[in-house]
Amino acid sequence: NNNNNNKREKVVKATNNDGLVTIDGDLMAKLSETEEWEIRSIQDVFESETKNFKDPVAERDVAASIFGLQRVLKTEDFQRIFDKRNRFIGEQ
Repeated sequence: NNNNNNKREKVVKATNNDGLVTIDGDLMAKLSETEEWEIRSIQDVFESETKNFKDPVAERDVAASIFGLQRVLKTEDFQRIFDKRNRFIGEQ
């Protein structure tokens, strides 16, 4: 942890009264090139934030949302966005 504080002190250019910092991005990039990196999922990185996280999209009725959009949008706009011939709609 002391090593992390030392790295932070190296790259911080200024700190304002609210505690916001300005950093030296070029120096951060240069320092990161010498470090060993590992691949981790976003859930691993922010584990404490995801413990009680509920995905609002997963709990939502997507079909009802699309139907609601169909009622709100102009017909030609809806058909352009949700083109039945586009096989990639709904894919990630």
